[in-house]
Amino acid sequence: MVRFKPGTQSEPKSFVLPANSASRSTTWLKGLFAPVDNSFVGYFRIGFGAILLWHVWTYFSADLIRPHYVEPQIHFTWYGFDWIRPWTAK
Repeated sequence: MVRFKPGTQSEPKSFVLPANSASRSTTWLKGLFAPVDNSFVGYFRIGFGAILLWHVWTYFSADLIRPHYVEPQIHFTWYGFDWIRPWTAK
């Protein structure tokens, strides 16, 4: 662990806002670190999960999984993995 002696040049500098400064950048910076309610993230995750579930449901109900992922005409292989072939569908 590295320890710094006070008053040396290698001491890390901390960012301090001037007390009497009210410019746009300082108010923007203060707003950036202001506490925020994070319930929006929970609602977003629930909504995004519902949208993904709806898309999966439509793919299964329209039977689009087999023609797109199981029985495609062309299988692209990665370099060095030419020996891997897709499984046969039953």
